[in-house]
Amino acid sequence: MQTNFLELYLTLVLNSREKPPKVLSESFQPLLKRMVHEEFGKMVVPTSVKMLKRNPELALEAVGLLLKLTNLDLSKYVGDILPTVLQQARHNNESRRKEALEIIKNLSLQSSDPDAITSMFNSVKGVIGG
Repeated sequence: MQTNFLELYLTLVLNSREKPPKVLSESFQPLLKRMVHEEFGKMVVPTSVKMLKRNPELALEAVGLLLKLTNLDLSKYVGDILPTVLQQARHNNESRRKEALEIIKNLSLQSSDPDAITSMFNSVKGVIGG
């Protein structure tokens, strides 16, 4: 049953053709809290990265909320998500920059692996340095 709701979340929120309302993302909080690494790694991360590349203006806020609402340790997903988000952190649009920084914040807060944190720091430092 949970897989069906997860597919519904992916369809309505991450694969949306217009920016999903924040309340819609938040309504899936119970599902996101119960998600396991297998579901997150195989279903959610690939869809999130694809949508961040394809339509970042639509997906940034939803991915930020997703990372904030999940209970998982995100250390192993930093390498997949961070490169795409860093491109948006340098965007001309201030809203995109803020949403990208929110994703980076949520990634760092929910990562327990010191190597992942160090990698994130070096990547962000590289973007700031130009």
